[in-house]
Amino acid sequence: MTENARQNPIPVFVVVPPRTLLLDVAGPMEVLRRANMEQAAV
Repeated sequence: MTENARQNPIPVFVVVPPRTLLLDVAGPMEVLRRANMEQAAV
C-alpha cells in the first residue's frame, strides 16, 4: 500500500433500512473496524 493511501481515509456509509437487525450491521462494521486496526499496526 502506498503512503498516500494510508493518509486519506475512505468514508464508509451504512444504509440501514427499516426492520434491520443489529447483527446485520454489526458484522460488516466489525470487519471494517478490525481492518482499520490491522492497517494502523503496520
